[in-house]
Amino acid sequence: MRSKSKRRLRGMFVSFEKQVATGSYIFVAKQKIFEKDPKELKKDFIFALKRLELLK
Repeated sequence: MRSKSKRRLRGMFVSFEKQVATGSYIFVAKQKIFEKDPKELKKDFIFALKRLELLK
């Protein structure tokens, strides 16, 4: 399960890699990551990046 959540987060990050400020990032996934559909997960990911002011 852990590797599956890592793949999901890595894939999500790669899709935004060019838009995110340069730096090192640590993402922590909770069990609920498997309950969300990809569209909802993407929406939450964008929200988090904007809230942390990481989008260029």
